[in-house]
Amino acid sequence: MGSHNVLGVYEQMVSDAKHTSDQVSARILSHQTGIELGVELTEFGDVLMDQNPATLVVYNSLSSVRSEMVSLQVPICNVAVLDADGAPVKSQVTAQFTINDGVPPYYDFDLHFEARLQPLSYAAFTVLPIDSDDHCGGGDMARLGTNFSQHVPRWPPERAKKGRFSAVESMYDALVSDQRATQGLVGPLRTPPGQSQKEQGFEQLVVMENSFLKVYIDTAVGIQAVLDKGTGTNYSLTHQLLEYQSEVNDAYDFKPTGPAQPIGSSSVNSCRAGQCLVRVCPPSGAGCSFQLSSSDDCGPQRCVALHRSSSCDPHGPTQSSHSCDTAIDSSTAGYCECARKAVPLSCDSSTVGLGCNQLCGNPAPAPKLLASSVSLGAVMQEVRLQISAEHKTRIRLWVSDDPEVGGRLELAHRIGVLEERTEIVSRFSLETLASQSSLFSEDNGYETIEHQPGWDGDKASIPLRHWPSQMSAFLENSDSQFSVALDRSHGVASLVDGSLDVIQHRRGAPFDGSGGTVVLDDTDRILTQTWISIGNVSHANQLRHSNKLRLNHPLILLFGKGKTSSVDSVQGVESLPGNVYMQSIRATSSAADELLLRVMHVFGKGEQPVESASAVDVDLVRVVAPFRPTMVGFNETSLSGLVPRADMARVRWNAEGVRGDGSFKLVGGEEGGRLRVNPFEFRTVVATQF
Repeated sequence: MGSHNVLGVYEQMVSDAKHTSDQVSARILSHQTGIELGVELTEFGDVLMDQNPATLVVYNSLSSVRSEMVSLQVPICNVAVLDADGAPVKSQVTAQFTINDGVPPYYDFDLHFEARLQPLSYAAFTVLPIDSDDHCGGGDMARLGTNFSQHVPRWPPERAKKGRFSAVESMYDALVSDQRATQGLVGPLRTPPGQSQKEQGFEQLVVMENSFLKVYIDTAVGIQAVLDKGTGTNYSLTHQLLEYQSEVNDAYDFKPTGPAQPIGSSSVNSCRAGQCLVRVCPPSGAGCSFQLSSSDDCGPQRCVALHRSSSCDPHGPTQSSHSCDTAIDSSTAGYCECARKAVPLSCDSSTVGLGCNQLCGNPAPAPKLLASSVSLGAVMQEVRLQISAEHKTRIRLWVSDDPEVGGRLELAHRIGVLEERTEIVSRFSLETLASQSSLFSEDNGYETIEHQPGWDGDKASIPLRHWPSQMSAFLENSDSQFSVALDRSHGVASLVDGSLDVIQHRRGAPFDGSGGTVVLDDTDRILTQTWISIGNVSHANQLRHSNKLRLNHPLILLFGKGKTSSVDSVQGVESLPGNVYMQSIRATSSAADELLLRVMHVFGKGEQPVESASAVDVDLVRVVAPFRPTMVGFNETSLSGLVPRADMARVRWNAEGVRGDGSFKLVGGEEGGRLRVNPFEFRTVVATQF
């Protein structure tokens, strides 16, 4: 089989399936609301462009009450949001003219507001153009609860606009001030005499903040730290996009030529978390590579020599050797030989003007971003980073009083088009988890599998230290957890202590017309999201489960014309506890007199918090009562719903904690119809109507 774009085909299939599903939802809710609803954002945008009000219906597909942020593109910036009763809803419009998400319909403005939704139910809103002489930020915006925020360039310095936000401060001073506050100390920290913050170089540092988190971002390099306000704990957290170069072009083979290197720079930090790079060459002298050494001494070292290679390739054979004080220019390739480590050089601008004496004595400087912009609004705060011409990252924090919304940090990456034989990786690094931590992946989006971090330094073993993970992955020790919720299946790893890697995208190469392998030439640009939680194990694990459910079950947005004043309120189903998820409610007959219900416990046995990883009684009568009040017969079945559990003949494993037959009895009344769901259980019930 020749070259083909599997990712592009897969994403198109998913997009088509979602579009069809949303159309079905639009038909159902059109009947419910009396408003003709559609799924096309461009039609919604045309209504607003004509200065007419438009309806926005938001549907919650989860089986529990949910506060969630609604975010969508709009073609104009002077809009307000009203609920079904005509009351204003606090909202924010953000202008983005430089580093956008790059997704259709490519409007310049984003509308954000928070909605509280009943389980398996909807809420209707009016998006109202504001008639104002001032195009943005004018009109009676205070009464309508509308806020306007524009992204302002912050890096490089010549593009930055000074004095725009009061939240810009010295990250160092802010971190120390927060730590002092937790110790009962007050009072500002003094700037060194005769030196302003601008002279210290802190003008590029930004703080995003809500009731739960304070996030410190250097707009030249990215995230630097996160403060958990609940505990007063500062976490040193960095994120970087890295790039692997691959030797092969097979469809499913991952064979990197060496360690991942930061995008924007081929100079690898040669000393990270106690591990150093060394240059390893075969006896022939050809095909050298840089590998992590297990040396305990990775601090500043004596320089031996500068070795130059050709074609900006640090792996190539040495062409000439020079003294350690030789200045490095933009054409310098090769490596600095240090006493017990090596620093690769690949014609990288970040090392220009330095010498190997400096690079051996200190880690290579982090590559600077191409550009960044900042928006600090009343509903949403974000920093957008242009990593390279092909890649950009969005860091977003919601200003919400709901801990499951305000407690998460959202990252989104626009990645591609990739060079051939390339893998792009997100690497999160935390000093707090650099010792005695474990990596956990999810084998099926549900069951966690523990792995030990680390890597033996052999490039051939890099693929062996990656594992597939479907909905989340996390690092954890006895005190803290750092988790990432994933929007699709990713490869994850922890090659360096205290780090978590997520493979975001990869590309093989076009079929060269020979051989029998299947090659994947994925030339798509993708937008992938990663939601972060960090804190003590109990708190962060609770957020991990919430994040992965919310990220993988986004709000459904439907659009119509006119105001929503005629929309009746809708009664949702009985809200299930947050540790139980209704995986499906489906009619199995045309008369809908039989329903198939699948209930899943979100937590596994022994997880934290303890109260969430406990048995839950689900009242099925009350769950189905709003739409099928006469359902009174409930029978547990196999997952397919075809075989009654009582008739199933299964091999009984001698497993600890196995209950009896697992059946339940419906006795009627308020105390009846309860299905007990234990941790890590998935139970299927057929409900019948009499």
